[in-house]
Amino acid sequence: PHPEPEPPVFNPYQPPMAGRLEPAPQAWSQDEPALVPWEDEAAIPGAIDRWWATVRLGFTDPMGLSGRVPSTTPMLPAWLFCLTTGVPSLTLNLALSEMMRQAMSSLFGISSHQNPMVQVLGAVFSLFIGPFVGGAFLHLFLWMWGGTKEGGDMALTIRFSCYAQGVYYMVGWIPILNILLGIGFWIAFSMGLAKAHRTDTWRGFAATLTPVLVCCCIGIGAAIMIPAMLGLRH
Repeated sequence: PHPEPEPPVFNPYQPPMAGRLEPAPQAWSQDEPALVPWEDEAAIPGAIDRWWATVRLGFTDPMGLSGRVPSTTPMLPAWLFCLTTGVPSLTLNLALSEMMRQAMSSLFGISSHQNPMVQVLGAVFSLFIGPFVGGAFLHLFLWMWGGTKEGGDMALTIRFSCYAQGVYYMVGWIPILNILLGIGFWIAFSMGLAKAHRTDTWRGFAATLTPVLVCCCIGIGAAIMIPAMLGLRH
């Protein structure tokens, strides 16, 4: 008989490891996770059917959609899905914003000097480049909180952001209602981020709240330092 292996020595200086909600999918596992419907051409041949199945899954079972994101590697399909919903949504948002600005200007007689091209350029940047830049920073914040110890890379975070934002674009253009929906989207986004990376839920919330805390600290620091510097000049 083989001797029993010695138990590992307890190391009090070892950092805490991130727990995961379920075992990480392995390439040799027989129970491979299902693909995102948008990328599952074998099961759903039609592109429109795949698009609708992904949108429906995002609203009915966002955690199920998040759990399927790690099963693929290319980022192009996720980015294309984000474009299919983001282009009409941002177009409607810009049109409604311009109509509201014109109505307020004619009703109250207030002349507006806002340049529509600035809004268009901002929308184009947020749609075509935003998922990659935002996903990179989000992955950095998740790494800071120890949420990437299960092997999830930056590409996984970017793919997840593309699918999550693509689903939210479907309702993000609705005035007033988008505020309440945005709160629910943030909760689902934080939980889905942790689900995609197979880590603790609180780490997903910490990663999404870190940019807010950083901006608050910068704002408070600027509010304190700028008056002090102006006072020293005088």
